[in-house]
Amino acid sequence: LTVTAFKADGTTALTGSPITVKATGSAVPLVATSIELVDGDAQTATVETALANPVVVMVKDQDGNALAGTEVSFVVTEGSVSNATVTTDASGNASVTWILGTTEGEQTLTVTVAGLTGSPITVKATGAAVPLVATSIELVDGDAQTATIETALTNPVVVIVKDQNGDAFAGTEVSFAVTEGFVSNATVTTDASGNASVTWTLGTTVGAQTLNAEVAGLTGSYAVGSFAEGGVVFYLFVDGDAGYVADQVHGLVCAVTDQSTGIQWYNGSYTTTGVTATAIGTGSANTDAIIASQEATETDYAAGLARAYSGGSYSDWFLPSKDELNKMFENKGVINTRAQANSGTVFAGFNYWSSSEYNNYNVRSQIFSDGGHNINPKGNTFYVRAVRAF
Repeated sequence: LTVTAFKADGTTALTGSPITVKATGSAVPLVATSIELVDGDAQTATVETALANPVVVMVKDQDGNALAGTEVSFVVTEGSVSNATVTTDASGNASVTWILGTTEGEQTLTVTVAGLTGSPITVKATGAAVPLVATSIELVDGDAQTATIETALTNPVVVIVKDQNGDAFAGTEVSFAVTEGFVSNATVTTDASGNASVTWTLGTTVGAQTLNAEVAGLTGSYAVGSFAEGGVVFYLFVDGDAGYVADQVHGLVCAVTDQSTGIQWYNGSYTTTGVTATAIGTGSANTDAIIASQEATETDYAAGLARAYSGGSYSDWFLPSKDELNKMFENKGVINTRAQANSGTVFAGFNYWSSSEYNNYNVRSQIFSDGGHNINPKGNTFYVRAVRAF
C-alpha cells in the first residue's frame, strides 16, 4: 500500500511522502471438510469371517483434495474391526478389516468424523450362513449279521453321514472295503437322507469277517484295518495318548510293505541316542533323535530308512516305538489282509526293529511269529516297517 501527501499547491509532495506499507497474505488453512466411502461396501462373507476387501474412506479439505492426519472412527453393530480409530494417510485414506459377527443377513459399520460433510457413513455387509460340510459317519444297520460263507448277508450295510449340525448330509462319497468277499459297490454317494448302503457277500473264512465304511477325515470313519493316509490304520488314539484330540479321529498307519528285510539299527558305531521312550506317540520323536545322532547316510540304518519312505506321498514316516510296534503285531492279521489288497506284503515271522533304545549297545525289537519282545545289539540286521501318525 502506498500513501502520498502533497503541499497546498497540490503538486509538491511532503517530506517522507510517499509512504509504502507492506503486508503478507497467508493461505487459508486446510481443514477437513468432508468424508466419503472409497471401497468395501455391499460385501458378503461367511459369518464370523473377515470380508475379502477392507473398508476404505477418504477425508478431503475445503478444496476437495485429500487430507492427511485426520482421525476416523469405525464402529460395528457386531463383529470387530482391525482398529477402532485410524488416522488418514498421505492419500487421505483410512481403512480397516471388518470381521463379521454371528448374524446371518445385514450387518453395519459406521464411519465417523464429527462435523464433516458425509459423516457418518454407513457401510453394509451381508453375513452368509456357515457352509454345511460332512463331519461324521455312523453305522445305521447291518452289523453283527450271520450268513453262510460266500453268500450275501440278509440286510444291507447302511451308514449315515452328518454335517456339523448333526443333520443328514447328501452327496458324500463313502468307500466300502472288506477283508474278504465283496460288496455291491466299492463307493456309494449318500442320498437325500444322508445314507449309503451296500450288499455284502461274505468270503470263505468261517468266523469273523470285516467291512470298513470310510470317508477320509470324518469322525467315526477310520477303523483298524482301513486303507487310508498312505497305509493301513492299525491304531486309533484314545484319551491319554500323545496325539489324541477330543471329537477328532487320529491314529497310526503302517506301510503296506517292509522297507527292509535286514538292516542294522545303528550307522556303524555304538552311541547312546537317549531314545528310550516306548509309549504310543513317541516313535516320531525317537526317529528324529536317532537321525540327529547317527547322521551320515540315513538309508544305511533303520530309522533313516523309515523316514525316507514316501508312501502316499507323505514324508513324515518314522520307526515305531516299542508299544507302537506291538500294536502292529496285535493287528497284523487285518494289516496283512488290507496290505495284500493294496499291492502290499504280509509281515514276516522275524524280528522287526523299534525306535526304542535299551542302552548304548542294545535296542528293543519284536518277533512277528509269536510277538515276543527282545533286546538285541544295534549291529544286528532286522526288518523295518515304517509308520506315520494322522
